[in-house]
Amino acid sequence: MRINRLLQLIIYLMSNQNVTVRQLSERFGVSRKTIYKDLEVLITSGIPVVYGEDMSGRVEILEGFDVFKAFKSSSEKVRSEEAKVYKKYVNNEAYLKQVSELWEAFTKNLNPDLSSLREDILHSWVRCQRNGVSIHEVDQSNLLPPEDVHKYEIESVLGEENPNAILFSSIFKKINWYGSVCDKNGKLVYLINPMEDYHVIYPQVGYNIDASESVIGTNGVSIALEENRVTMVLGSEHYNKSFHQVCCVAAPIYKDEKLVGVVNASFVHTEVNEQVKYIVSSFARLYEALILNQFGSDVLKDSDKSINRDMSYIKNKVIVPDIIGDSVHIKRLKSTAKALAIADTPVSIVGESGVGKKTVARYIHSSSNRKFGPCIELNCASIDDMDHKAYIFGSEMADSKTVGVLEKADGGSLIIENFSQLPENIQIQLGKFLSEGRLRRKGSKKWREYDVRLFIIVHPDEIGVLSSEVICDLMPLMMSIKPLRNRKNDIGPLVSYCLDRMKKKGQHVEKSLIELVETLEKSEINGNVSEVFSFVESGGK
Repeated sequence: MRINRLLQLIIYLMSNQNVTVRQLSERFGVSRKTIYKDLEVLITSGIPVVYGEDMSGRVEILEGFDVFKAFKSSSEKVRSEEAKVYKKYVNNEAYLKQVSELWEAFTKNLNPDLSSLREDILHSWVRCQRNGVSIHEVDQSNLLPPEDVHKYEIESVLGEENPNAILFSSIFKKINWYGSVCDKNGKLVYLINPMEDYHVIYPQVGYNIDASESVIGTNGVSIALEENRVTMVLGSEHYNKSFHQVCCVAAPIYKDEKLVGVVNASFVHTEVNEQVKYIVSSFARLYEALILNQFGSDVLKDSDKSINRDMSYIKNKVIVPDIIGDSVHIKRLKSTAKALAIADTPVSIVGESGVGKKTVARYIHSSSNRKFGPCIELNCASIDDMDHKAYIFGSEMADSKTVGVLEKADGGSLIIENFSQLPENIQIQLGKFLSEGRLRRKGSKKWREYDVRLFIIVHPDEIGVLSSEVICDLMPLMMSIKPLRNRKNDIGPLVSYCLDRMKKKGQHVEKSLIELVETLEKSEINGNVSEVFSFVESGGK
């Protein structure tokens, strides 16, 4: 999955030296051509990556290197291939000139034709004008004084309590980006890699304590919160002219599926490519994993705290569900699941109730490049009395504004259970979403792009009621899990796993492992793995 792979690529390059394109191709399970495209995305996002012209050439991030300044100045010596890539993709001058002219006419009430302006920017300008937001003045009382910067720096505030904050900040430092975290009201929470020469630009401009639209006008933070999506506001798109020489890209962050704020990247220039949005979105997912849902304060207790520390622990700390069993069937199932982890194709997992279909889906998700993205479960049986389209695709209707589960699963996976209970027209719309990668909320004409992998959990009885079109579009890959009664040699490993889990919780069972296994093997098992766990946890009763 492209969004998460970009960030993983950055982390990998930070942690490993003398890496080649061929090695990256093998490491991420994609073609060399795809790796070259990813490197171009990083370069056009302002990340100082350089690479050799042949497959064996070394790939590295140049520390302390300002890619924007270098590519604009002939006095800087830059490898020609990277410069060509940058200049090919990044040229915002014509667009910004057009927007600047529209801004001048709009702020002077000349009623210009604004049809070429982005819809979200236009709506924000209208709100700013209606609310009397200044088009020139900066409220200096809203700027963070240089002496207070350390109070917000994420390393200083969270470093001792959560070393993951140091790691998170180190990535921004390595790629020479400036970032911040704001809460759901647009108030500043943390600074990430604050500018060393901040005192030079203050108080003309600076870090805004409150990034609300009503306070500073159109900006990335306010629109990301308003629209609940990753947003870039470039130069003259800002309502306040003081920000016309900067760019900001903000992505929502979530906890327990609720919007709690945004991660924002700020650039003191406007030479920024659209691809930056993908990387900032990845930073938002990483922030959720490391800071909001931290893996534990002892993760890096004994680790080297230098900026070049090996960050592979992030991959290792993703919790991968266990698929328990020693049978040939389970071994093949695991092998198939690992192979499917490198793809983005929808997968249907067929099996009787309780055989572990959702566990397999989560295993594939957690083993894939989507591992830092959300993995959301949807039981279609629970929405039988609701509007299916609004629940799945979202709604803009005045009486039922809502974010659909597909939007919540953006950058990750959606596990759908009792799929046959969805109306056929919704099933077909899901297939269309997968082929196009975009959707429209109910009541909206605006297309929104999302990247979601689907896992369809299917009971054998459901196959016959699904149309051939739906099966072709949504179930191109199908896995089948045998019931436990047909693989009884997996009972022993399941019982052993359950006993170990109970032991860690301080729980004890009087019967031995052998007694429990023998009793279960002689009993009638309906294929439900949780039946085995319940039996063991009850002491074999």
